[in-house]
Amino acid sequence: MSLADSIGLLFDKGGFVMVLLMGLSVYSLALISLKAYQFYNARLFGGNPIADEVMLLLEAEEVTKAKRHARNDATPMGQVIAATFAAIQKPDLTPAKRYAEIQRVGNAALHNLETHMKGLEMASNIAPLLGLLGTVIGMVKAFATLQGAGSRVDPSVLAGGIWEALLTTAGGLMIAIPAMAAFYWLDGFIERFRTQMRDVVTRIIEKDVMIAQHAGNTGVQAAPYSVPQSAAVEQPTYQSMPPLRQPQAQQSQPAHAQPVGQPVAAYGYPARAAG
Repeated sequence: MSLADSIGLLFDKGGFVMVLLMGLSVYSLALISLKAYQFYNARLFGGNPIADEVMLLLEAEEVTKAKRHARNDATPMGQVIAATFAAIQKPDLTPAKRYAEIQRVGNAALHNLETHMKGLEMASNIAPLLGLLGTVIGMVKAFATLQGAGSRVDPSVLAGGIWEALLTTAGGLMIAIPAMAAFYWLDGFIERFRTQMRDVVTRIIEKDVMIAQHAGNTGVQAAPYSVPQSAAVEQPTYQSMPPLRQPQAQQSQPAHAQPVGQPVAAYGYPARAAG
């Protein structure tokens, strides 16, 4: 039996569910090939040395070469690094706006890498369900045929219906397992890119003063990760506190002098005369 005959028999026994599974397998294979080509061009497989090369240039205070090297790199990591340099060299941006601009470019790069990943995840989840649906439909047909046979039950008829029904379950698992493995494999490269991107952006921002001074922007504000001056808690100073009241010198004459011979009660008030 040739390959074409085997495929034709498979579709004949599996029914329309097997046709759906075959289309899902072609879709999954196309997505895996597309994402592998995209990740290869983005240098996610072998690692992108752009981050380490830029940091080495910054350590040597070669800011111009570092910026040129980042602009000439068309990978997502190079785009994020170039956006970080551009945001730091804009003195009119506050730390919050500078961080928002860098985050916007980073999110766009991540969204581009995550494109069609949901489709691959969907294929890995739906394929076993389609296989189970085909098995249930096949079992219903097998028992219906068994019922129509009446008292002349042939076990081979039931056995043949069962194995034909199980073909769709096997087909669904054969599609779901590679698709799920490819999804987690590709998702691991995206997570590694996300971690490296945050690391290199933080390291570049720590050198924002040097980068801004090299561009002639001496009025650059603090890094976006630092607390703005307006949000700092104002500490009280002792110079702003009023001086303590000095005690008055004791007067030689009491404020309320009493006549001689008149008794003085407590608190300086004259006592009530007797009688």
